[in-house]
Amino acid sequence: MITNSLPKGGGDYKYYNGKKYSYVIFWTRVKNQSATQMEMAIKFPCDSLTIFKSAESHIKIFATKDTMTLEKIQLRDYGLTNLQSILDAEINQSSILKKTIDPKEDYFFYVPVFIHEARGTARADFVITGHDLFYKISIGSDTTLIPCGHLVFKK
Repeated sequence: MITNSLPKGGGDYKYYNGKKYSYVIFWTRVKNQSATQMEMAIKFPCDSLTIFKSAESHIKIFATKDTMTLEKIQLRDYGLTNLQSILDAEINQSSILKKTIDPKEDYFFYVPVFIHEARGTARADFVITGHDLFYKISIGSDTTLIPCGHLVFKK
């Protein structure tokens, strides 16, 4: 079972190589309701994604290893505090998150999205098709479905 949050953040700007980025933070909860271990692997591309009508607009998506908890839901940016260092250190790398989730276990993680030159309300969620994971993101009227990983149950 996957639970996706609404966005939070975006009030402050972050800068990388002179470009100004707004941002939104999402969190995701993956609950293994099965009786066997589940392997989750997520990989967002290192390239910025152009999903907008404007060629100048792009986004960069990360799956962080920072731990999200339900206690952080009311905090600013859901409690994620190292946004500038994520942008600085990881913008030219693929964002990879691997986790083995035990039976009946929950796993929470953050997905910060940095947005350059785009306007509109952001919404996002993970979508499962078979064992494949996709990240569906919409900003304003622009929407895309990004292949980003898989869920595999171990025997």
